[in-house]
Amino acid sequence: MKGNDMNDAEYRELVETSWRRPLNEEEQARLRGWLAVNPQAQPDWEDEVILNQALARLPDPPVSSNFAALVMQAIDRDETAALRPRTFMDRLREMFRRRAPRVAWALALAMVVWIGVRQHQRASRHELATGLATLVNVAAVQDPKALQDMEAIQQLSYRAAPEDEEIFKVLSQ
Repeated sequence: MKGNDMNDAEYRELVETSWRRPLNEEEQARLRGWLAVNPQAQPDWEDEVILNQALARLPDPPVSSNFAALVMQAIDRDETAALRPRTFMDRLREMFRRRAPRVAWALALAMVVWIGVRQHQRASRHELATGLATLVNVAAVQDPKALQDMEAIQQLSYRAAPEDEEIFKVLSQ
């Protein structure tokens, strides 16, 4: 393959290869051909080279003495979790990781609350209407003369009969 026949994907592949190891002679020749045809990519390539050199100079990160043991424990945990039968809570957690079920449950809960409020309002209104209907019926049944005598009835004070007083004395002993 000639250098100027290389496409963008192959150039990207060469850049990624340069991250892992130095390019061999054939790869460098292909890259030079690509850069000759695409001079606008030259600054990007130079940045890649500088970055790769800077990263190569960095010291290797320290690895803990029990790194292998920690990796093996993590693998065992993952395998154990994969073998363990999924519980209801596992399924519920998995379901609620996505947004749609959370929104659906929130809407369902809002609907239930709204229906409950509406039913409470209806029941309160029905109770009020029943009370008013009873009051209207009582007022309609009453004889106007009885209402005229109401003042006289209220002025009479309740006095217990003598027999009632004797019964109260006996009961209180």
